[in-house]
Amino acid sequence: MKLLKSTALFLLLASSSVQAGMINVIDFTGNDWTGVGQNVTDEFTFGDIKLSSSGGNLTFNDSDSAGCTAASVLGLACIGDGIGISNDEITQGGGQVLTISFLGGPVDILDVHLLDLFATEQLSGEIAIINGTASAALDGSANAAGGYWATGLGFTGVTSITLSGNADKFSDYSLARIAYKVPEPTVISLFALGLLGLGFARRRKA
Repeated sequence: MKLLKSTALFLLLASSSVQAGMINVIDFTGNDWTGVGQNVTDEFTFGDIKLSSSGGNLTFNDSDSAGCTAASVLGLACIGDGIGISNDEITQGGGQVLTISFLGGPVDILDVHLLDLFATEQLSGEIAIINGTASAALDGSANAAGGYWATGLGFTGVTSITLSGNADKFSDYSLARIAYKVPEPTVISLFALGLLGLGFARRRKA
């Protein structure tokens, strides 16, 4: 029985080690998220990713994906125009906040990509606030057609991130894509894995 338990734990840790470090990309304009637009709700879960909103219900906006289509050269599915709130996008004027939760445990965020965040509105450009960090799409920044913008923001060891807008009525945008990876195993975990492997090998020899 002890051998079986040790083997099972060894395999579990080995599997976790294999998964760690792999880059995952979530395309929020793809088919996996069409259910957001089919349900009037402030929560939606697919796999181990949970979306929740305040200030209005979640939207997928599959009836108007022109912004995404304009940026489709960047590899988005464009079945919808990304995740927004209420009418279509996340707008601070309505006190709207989108939270993305990682139910499988902490992850490292590598980048957050947005749609409909344009550089030319109100002279100063639109602003997205991600985990309290303001990202401004200013004139001259690397915006593509459709207001697509890879913010370049990264966070380590997070279980959720929040998206909101600046305190005005024109800084609105939708969530297009998130790239993340599972943190590498800690030294202690790797040491434990090595001990289990050694114990397993000794039992087989015995």
